[in-house]
Amino acid sequence: AMTLAHRIRTVGRVAVDERLLRHIHTKVDGYVEHLHVDYTGQFVKRGEKLLSIYSPDLVATQQEYLLALRGRNRLSESAVASAAEGSSALLEAVRQRLLLWDIRPADIEQLEKAGQVTRTLNVFSDIGGYVVQKMAYQGMRVTPADTLYDIADLSRVWVLADVYEYNLASITLGMQGVISVASIPGKEWK
Repeated sequence: AMTLAHRIRTVGRVAVDERLLRHIHTKVDGYVEHLHVDYTGQFVKRGEKLLSIYSPDLVATQQEYLLALRGRNRLSESAVASAAEGSSALLEAVRQRLLLWDIRPADIEQLEKAGQVTRTLNVFSDIGGYVVQKMAYQGMRVTPADTLYDIADLSRVWVLADVYEYNLASITLGMQGVISVASIPGKEWK
């Protein structure tokens, strides 16, 4: 028996694996105060600070939290149980609002210890990778609808190859391909 090999040569392009791409947003309205990551192509670690946002809503909510904290501390010694419970419930409600805005529990603890508000909210990367697109700039007004950065983990990428229709019958799912790049002669990837 003789095995016939049919070779298809085509061109393709390297693309980001969409499952390893993150669009970075903020959950508060505000203004970009400072960019810590300021150019496309920059590598960032997971948890790295990307930018700081000044948000009047966030400042007001921190002030509300501190007032609720003081109220709870005063009323915790109160003989009126319903007053103490009400102040605890208010404090927890404001705390939940801060958490929903992606304020980290450690930052809320710091707010309690310091007893004074911080002017800005830091936005952190939830993925390690490269900035493939940067839309944020200093002084920009931002809302939750705005994408600030696209960050991609490029440890695994896709190769999107173009195959002509007349070759489709020769291709099956799971078939192996070989990739070579003109700028790296002699090197192949399967």
